[in-house]
Amino acid sequence: NRASCPNENRMSRAALVAALWATILLPGCESALSGGVQAEQPQWVHRPSGSMSVAYQVPLVAPIRQYGEPYQRGGVGVDRSGKRVFVGSSDNGLYALDAQSGTTLWRFETAGAVQSAPLYDAAEDCVYFGSNDGALYKVDASNGQVHYRFNTNSEVSERPVLSNGTLYFVNANDTVMAIDAKTGKLRWSQHRTPAAG
Repeated sequence: NRASCPNENRMSRAALVAALWATILLPGCESALSGGVQAEQPQWVHRPSGSMSVAYQVPLVAPIRQYGEPYQRGGVGVDRSGKRVFVGSSDNGLYALDAQSGTTLWRFETAGAVQSAPLYDAAEDCVYFGSNDGALYKVDASNGQVHYRFNTNSEVSERPVLSNGTLYFVNANDTVMAIDAKTGKLRWSQHRTPAAG
């Protein structure tokens, strides 16, 4: 008979507990451990809660713009009552899509990639968005016809904000601007001094 050693029993118990925890925890971590980071997909695509899911995916690149690697950075503008989705693309276009089928309703061409998330205004049935060509646009949501193009001389890649008839946005030159949403006339602008660093 071999005498049992207290350290040996503790070590075997610790190994047993570790193996038990591994069988309980690791199956739920498969996707996190094997999938890695997928920068081209939003974080909510594989959300375990099921709060959002992808019904379909539609690549948006105009045939004349198929060069380089496509990217879609911006968010979407949503027209709930008209069941339309508005999204910018690296092919210099803003697209209006049917929300149920993903079919392209119209496309508006700019002179640069559209990284800005569009802002849909139901009161005027129009879409505001920025482009890397240095302009902020207002287009008709039903057909994509331009209302105005406001030149800022630097890319506009953030979603504008609409409040009480004034449209606020910032360009890549750290200039905050306020324009009349209806006419596109400048109300004021303020250049922010970059932070030291």
